[in-house]
Parts: sequence; structure tokens; C-alpha cells
Amino acid sequence: MLPYLPLLRGETHLGEWVREGSIVRFDSPGEDLETERALIELGGA
Repeated sequence: MLPYLPLLRGETHLGEWVREGSIVRFDSPGEDLETERALIELGGA
């Protein structure tokens, strides 16, 4: 499992974790205020 923040901050990339043929599932970030702020900064609403 990979947390949102390292992805949003550019500290890691999905290509480092996901291989061809993999299935990726994005769960809700929940009620994590820091993650919510990062998503909004990147244009999420």
C-alpha cells in the first residue's frame, strides 16, 4: 500500500510501485487534512 502524500509531493511515482499487468485501486484519502490540502493545491476540489 502506498500513501497519497508521497505521490502528491512527487517523492515517489507509481512506476516505482506498479508493474505491467498490475491492478491499481485508489482508496479514499479519508479525513486526512494534510492529504486534502495537497489535493486541493494540485487542482482537486
